[in-house]
Amino acid sequence: MNKRPKKNSDYYQHFWVCYRAGFPHYHVHDPCDSKSFKQDYFEQDFKHLLTNIYEDSTFYQKAEQAIEQLDLSPEEKMEEEQLEWEVKLLNQELYEVVDESLHGQGRDTEKVDQMTEKLCAMYERLAAFRDRKEKAEEERKALKRFMKNLKAYIKSESKAFPSDIYKDVLKQAAVYKDGSVVYHLRFGLEWTTNEVYSTFQEQCERERWAKVKAKHEEFLRGPEVAALLEYCREPRTVKEMLAFMLERKQMGKTTLVDRVVMPLWKEGTFERFLRKRENFREYLYHVKDTEK
Repeated sequence: MNKRPKKNSDYYQHFWVCYRAGFPHYHVHDPCDSKSFKQDYFEQDFKHLLTNIYEDSTFYQKAEQAIEQLDLSPEEKMEEEQLEWEVKLLNQELYEVVDESLHGQGRDTEKVDQMTEKLCAMYERLAAFRDRKEKAEEERKALKRFMKNLKAYIKSESKAFPSDIYKDVLKQAAVYKDGSVVYHLRFGLEWTTNEVYSTFQEQCERERWAKVKAKHEEFLRGPEVAALLEYCREPRTVKEMLAFMLERKQMGKTTLVDRVVMPLWKEGTFERFLRKRENFREYLYHVKDTEK
């Protein structure tokens, strides 16, 4: 991960990139042409993943089925019972052999070693079964906890990133060149949103222009433009309006015309007329008289 300063800001935007793509001079013989991805994209994608899971009626059943694969099969459960029974018998037999040696009736060392080795193997097999059952039970509890936390998160309509859910449920994730992410959840289940980075970039561009438009609308309704409208109760040239505005806000002639004069004229706030002089023509603008 690296970070880049945002324009006109003290804050940083965080990006993720493949190590081989980020340091190509170290991987000349094993290059990677993947691009970098914004941290915001991954956070949004994970939140969309949670919404996807919440709305998918098959998720819980699929997660339970995946957990079942971690647990013992019916055949293994029968094997476990058989092993427990055999361990008891072998322990009793070993006890009798050792007891005989304690009473001076001799000791079959080779037999004791064989029985001990067999017991150790059986205990290891039982321990593996026990670990798998405990793991499956742990995942079942985690699944119920996840569904409870997921419901609370969705109902809260929170905009914050659910870091607690992320840490609890995600085992790892695979990111592909187009930005699609396959999440490997702790229950032994894979899930994805099928979203790609280009869609996120288009969304960011729409949001950026929406902010620009909102900021422009705010400026047009602000005190500087209000003062200009009052000034233009009498017809004014662009040159006169620019001199007036420069006393209040720094801007160029092109900005004044494109962002103030033309929008006000197109919406009907300004009227304009052409003033002709000898070898010279220019537009004058004034506020439209709404009382007519």
